[in-house]
Amino acid sequence: TGSWTDTTFNMTGPASIVVTIPTASSFHFEATFGGSVFGCSSQPAVSATVVQGPGGANQWNANGFAIDFTTQNNGTAILNHDFTMRTLDGHGVPGCRPGVSWVLTGAFNTGYTGFSGAVTTTLENGSTANALITMAKGARG
Repeated sequence: TGSWTDTTFNMTGPASIVVTIPTASSFHFEATFGGSVFGCSSQPAVSATVVQGPGGANQWNANGFAIDFTTQNNGTAILNHDFTMRTLDGHGVPGCRPGVSWVLTGAFNTGYTGFSGAVTTTLENGSTANALITMAKGARG
């Protein structure tokens, strides 16, 4: 759990990623960002089940994982994680503003107890807004 901060428009909100392991060969990934993300009202969480496989959308293996979401109102979000580098990068288009796009670059710390990332959002008029995401591992429930 943690927060995101839009350093361009001076806005902030809560952020969380929850991973559960329903089987030995799959995990469920859920991301929630509260507040006025992309200038929209608060959006519901996005989630996907990721299964063990050779690589590709919604699959994981020894190298990492890839997640391909369809968000509310037919937005998109694609995330890629490299286990060796501990990076989590992605891009997408929010369903609430289809003329906007975003790019995420970030990384987990060595113990996977924290994540720091930067998001660059390109608005309809071509201008950009920058945001920072910081999360720390929460207690297991």
